[in-house]
Amino acid sequence: LYSCLPDGTDLRRHTDHDDYYARHAQTDGTRIVYQCGAALWLFDPATDGTRRLDIRVPAHRTQAARRFVPATRHLAGFNVHPAGHSLAVDVRGKLFTFALWEGAVSQHGAADGVRYRHGQWLSDGATLVGVSDASGEERIEVFEAGKTRALAWDIGRVLALRAAPKGKRIAIANHRNEVLIGDLETGVLTVVDRSDAGRSDDLAWSPDGAWLAYAFWTSLRHCAIKLHQVGTQQSTLVTQPEFRDYCPAFDPEGKYLYFLSMRTFDPVYDNVQFELSFPRAARPYLIALQAGQRPPFDPEPKGLQADPAAQAKKADPADARPALAIDLDGIAQRVAAFPVAEGRYGQIAGVEGKALWTSFPIPGAHGRGGHKETPGRLEAFDFETLKVDVLADKSDGFVLAADGASLIVRVDKRLRAIDATRKPEPRADPMLAQAGDAPTRMSGWIDLDRIRVSVLPKSEWRQMLREVWRLQRDQFWVQDMSGVDWEAVYRRYLPLLDLVATRGELSDLIWEMQGELGTSHAYEFGGDHRKPPQIALGHLGADLALATDG
Repeated sequence: LYSCLPDGTDLRRHTDHDDYYARHAQTDGTRIVYQCGAALWLFDPATDGTRRLDIRVPAHRTQAARRFVPATRHLAGFNVHPAGHSLAVDVRGKLFTFALWEGAVSQHGAADGVRYRHGQWLSDGATLVGVSDASGEERIEVFEAGKTRALAWDIGRVLALRAAPKGKRIAIANHRNEVLIGDLETGVLTVVDRSDAGRSDDLAWSPDGAWLAYAFWTSLRHCAIKLHQVGTQQSTLVTQPEFRDYCPAFDPEGKYLYFLSMRTFDPVYDNVQFELSFPRAARPYLIALQAGQRPPFDPEPKGLQADPAAQAKKADPADARPALAIDLDGIAQRVAAFPVAEGRYGQIAGVEGKALWTSFPIPGAHGRGGHKETPGRLEAFDFETLKVDVLADKSDGFVLAADGASLIVRVDKRLRAIDATRKPEPRADPMLAQAGDAPTRMSGWIDLDRIRVSVLPKSEWRQMLREVWRLQRDQFWVQDMSGVDWEAVYRRYLPLLDLVATRGELSDLIWEMQGELGTSHAYEFGGDHRKPPQIALGHLGADLALATDG
């Protein structure tokens, strides 16, 4: 506490707290009470002394008691079993697996106090992997044959994780702009690439698991697609680093690499200012992986008889196909645009005879003009008819199973399973109208209320405090944390966690801990706070009467 005269002179310091800030000072006109280190202190100007107030509240901490929360409100990541019959989801940091419509739900890993992310199966359909922070650092955790093991790999903050469609390799992208490949059989983790300009959020394996495609920032403005050959450990740019390319995906036959790119420059005039902008700019593209391969929307001539080559291809199972061979010479010149309009595209994937993608409308920044942020659409481009059909009217994102048919679509906080190879349903299909939005096999909607999510707030708060501290350590703007001993700060504030009784008090603790960094743009917001009761407020009103003078 400090004091000074109204003109700013005679500045005096009255208290001396070395460990925590003095905050929220209030006075009754005679004495001053304030908070410091989760305790209340009283300063008496008459004696120029301060003392800690011994206040005890023998009450049950209701906001710290165990409770259950709905899974739909806290759904985060999700992945589908290679055979398409089950899901792995992380809900409020807990890892669950369950069949689409049958059977019970299983929880994996620690029941409380640990956050799990990116849960998914390996190609064998039995081994489950995910990212866990049980040790205080993010590590890959493997669930196999009823046992759990954590790998001592330094993986940083994981942004994307993809299991190979064959073998026991996983690809990882992290906050250090690195792309890594880990082999669960040998225990070897390899950094295959690193960008100086940005993070590689999009990872895609080839059908045989021999190649990894990923988006790679070559500068602060340009992002290109790279291919990494696992056998030779060589990475190659396969698109020119002059645009913003993203979301690579292999077609199931290994002939093409699909991707999305912002490289269509058709400017739109602004109606208010004399200005041009590019609100769409993106289109789907493909790269022919073999020299001489023509785009699938430029088909070979064919007559009335069945094509013998096509019949032979149908008789050739995927497992009998040779290893994928890619001709890297001149590959950047084999880029072709899909014959569709530019727009805003989110994802792309390949199934037999089709390419799938999500398309989004252009929302207003505030939504005041009737163009609010709405879900996109899931569309399918048919290479035989060269037409685009709508597979789902609403889609925020999707995951395609390794079987090439089972598709899990996300719409807000709900999940729906559909067959990616089927023809689009008629708009007025009476069977679909009867199924409605109820979670059934017919409608495709999945009942997430089957998941019972238990929350122990005290355990959750401890994990959250550690994660907040770790995020600042790993992503602060300077490596030396502006000279702050960040380890010592964590040790100092951790004991205060035992005194936290509400989610709001946890936020207050995080604010104070981050305040030790003395930097701007270090915020804490959101969270599962207790909502106040909804109380309707009265409005100002008046009784009007005609004056006597008219």
